[in-house]
Amino acid sequence: MRLAYSTVYIQWRLPFVLLCVFFLNGAMLSPVFAQDSLKFETVKTKTFEKEKFLFPDDMRGNPVNIVFLAMSNTRESGEAQQLALLEWNAELEQAGAFSDQAMPYHFIVMESPPFFVKGMITRAMRDVYEGQVPLNQSAVIYVDDLVKFASAAGIEVDGQATVVIVSNEGAVLVQVKGDVSEVAVSDFLESLNQYVNSEAS
Repeated sequence: MRLAYSTVYIQWRLPFVLLCVFFLNGAMLSPVFAQDSLKFETVKTKTFEKEKFLFPDDMRGNPVNIVFLAMSNTRESGEAQQLALLEWNAELEQAGAFSDQAMPYHFIVMESPPFFVKGMITRAMRDVYEGQVPLNQSAVIYVDDLVKFASAAGIEVDGQATVVIVSNEGAVLVQVKGDVSEVAVSDFLESLNQYVNSEAS
């Protein structure tokens, strides 16, 4: 299946906010200390089920959510990210990572195109994710400034798939970049369990 993606051209300055980096067979796991400066900005959107959604406030996982982000400056990179994120989703679902305590959400983030193009983009993206992830937990997020959106959460737009553990207050706790692998999944689950298990105990 060919993945659809809209071309977005951006300039990026690398924010030096990652406090600890581990390279895991092609994936990069970056735990970060939760702090007010590392939170997603609030954006209104609609899910692929056409339900109003306020990101990140309406994510329902407690204590955390698992957020799959596709952000790119080229069509080719965007398509590759979508494929990688769906592979991440499949592996984490098989590993039992998803629950009410850690709910999965998929978002494509891009700078706003002309209004008459948005509908076509959203429909194309919906076709990519339909049957693979819950459509009421997936959406396209249109922002005025992609660099500002990403940097507020301490995320680099570098052409790699990004999976983020986000608190129910919108704080970024852990981010993983790159393709899925057995080692990357194992380490991601270890990080996830620190938050889920500590809440349950």
